Amino acid sequence: MKISSRSESFNSGVTDKLAVWTECRGVLCPRGALTIAVSRDAGKPVEAINNPVTTRLAMLLACALSLPGQFLQPSPNGRYLVRSNGEPFLWIGDTAWYAGVKASKAEWTEYLEDRQRKGFTVVQISAGRTPPGWTGAMPFAAGGEPNDVYWDGILAKVREANRRGMVVMLVGLGRPTNEADIRHVSTPEYARYIAQRFAGVEAIMSPNFDGAYSPVFDTVAENLVAAGTKLPITQHPNTLKGQNELYVPKSYLTFSGLQSGHHNGRLEAAYAAAREWPLTLWAMKPVRPVINIEGMYDGRGSDEGGAWRGKDVRRIGWISWLSGAMGYTYAAGETARKVPGTNGGVWGWNQDEAAFDFWRKAAAWPSAGSMTIMRDFFAGIEWWRLEPVHELIVQEGTPDSQTRAVFAASADRALAVAYAPSGGRFKLDLTSFPASLQAEWFDPVTGRRTPAVLREWLAPPAGTGDIVLLIRQAPR
Repeated sequence: MKISSRSESFNSGVTDKLAVWTECRGVLCPRGALTIAVSRDAGKPVEAINNPVTTRLAMLLACALSLPGQFLQPSPNGRYLVRSNGEPFLWIGDTAWYAGVKASKAEWTEYLEDRQRKGFTVVQISAGRTPPGWTGAMPFAAGGEPNDVYWDGILAKVREANRRGMVVMLVGLGRPTNEADIRHVSTPEYARYIAQRFAGVEAIMSPNFDGAYSPVFDTVAENLVAAGTKLPITQHPNTLKGQNELYVPKSYLTFSGLQSGHHNGRLEAAYAAAREWPLTLWAMKPVRPVINIEGMYDGRGSDEGGAWRGKDVRRIGWISWLSGAMGYTYAAGETARKVPGTNGGVWGWNQDEAAFDFWRKAAAWPSAGSMTIMRDFFAGIEWWRLEPVHELIVQEGTPDSQTRAVFAASADRALAVAYAPSGGRFKLDLTSFPASLQAEWFDPVTGRRTPAVLREWLAPPAGTGDIVLLIRQAPR
């Protein structure tokens, strides 16, 4: 652990304070500076805090207290993630699976700057699983020990993201590319290596990466806890029904990582999972924050085609948010098996500049802008107070899973958000809400806001597609 410090002492009446700036493994400790109060009642003169030994101890204490792991934790009610200072953490994630090894330093910086401008707060990358045909540094050396060259590269990517205020989720720590390496990831020595290497950064650890449940994922997570990591731990399950729920009882779990998934392009199933699976996790005990870390990707860069469209990734995000998920991860790109002519976009880090889904082109697809609009909407309300209340919304006609509206409200009913994926008229049961309410329509495609009048049947503004209705208690 590398520690550097700058200290200042000043008189605050009953205490003298030492402000200590620490640096752990070359990265600023989470949230910057810490202030340590030294009581006069201890009988120590004020000058004692300038003593090199005392200062050194204060520095060590500061760095120990500011090691990550408490930088994201469940809220007191267990429903959402908070920063160490209690601030709710708004999860708007992006997927860059293979950028961890394929992106150059300059490309990674360019990508991060773009995602920072668009308001993304999390980037998910593969860590331990390499791209198909990869010939570069591998996670493990021939003897089974972790390969420093590979892991140093991943660590550098994490640090660069942290400098821009983004958290990195490391996915696949317990599911290596080569099945023979499973015996290596299962060892306490590997867990200690990972825990120590990533101490001092804002990262989230997921042993699983899209695999069916296996005890090895529990083993890796438990070993990481035993190794002393304070970083949040989750799992990235596959899309098989019931896989998400298997991890909820695990003591190591910080939050439930949900994959509502692609369902081989079956839109009915993909939309239904985005609604029903968060609701299932929401109702489970113990209570865990739910984050939809993988829905259907935008594989086309447009709204044309039968699946993997820009509107799918947007609509599934809104449905998830209002069905109990307190965060959502976006992705641009698909494989040729799903969308002919594609080669991974951003998440696969397509390096063919002539391809329509070259990573730089895919990063600029309109659907990424819709995530900025989503971020701006939720950043403007107390989203963490919302609870799914789908039973209070009724639509005209007979909706299917792609068109079924969702509704969420705060417990005191002073805040509520409805979303209709295909627009159309709907009505809300507002009998339990305050008598004085105000409402506005919000277009999730353009971000435009239009005043709304609450009546029995609500009709969105003409010319809109999917639509959001924001309801708040009127100021007194």
